[in-house]
Amino acid sequence: MISRLLYLMIVGVLLFTVDGLGQNTWVKTYGGQSSGGDWGQSITTTLDGGYVLTGYTSSNNGDFSGMNKGKYDILVMKLNQNGDTVWKKTFGGSQNESGDSIKTTTDGGYLLTGVTSSNDGE
Repeated sequence: MISRLLYLMIVGVLLFTVDGLGQNTWVKTYGGQSSGGDWGQSITTTLDGGYVLTGYTSSNNGDFSGMNKGKYDILVMKLNQNGDTVWKKTFGGSQNESGDSIKTTTDGGYLLTGVTSSNDGE
């Protein structure tokens, strides 16, 4: 079986997979252009062989155009096995939020933990 390693990096979320022989199988960058940036914090595999990740973003353009709700918002993205975006969502209010960890549940859902400073919004 081919093992896969995933890396999350600061200022734009950069993901790449590496097979058991150390060869890249795909490389993708997700994000927008902001002074604050986009951060990936946690990623896990999904039941369909894809990935779901969480982190936070202050971007309101690029991949996250029209999605910003305040300062930093929780970001959740579902990717297929090739790293293509299936869906993406932000959660937040007028202050700072961050998604810290995400896990797949046995029924195909997701369990997300994070932090919020807002008392408005979602």
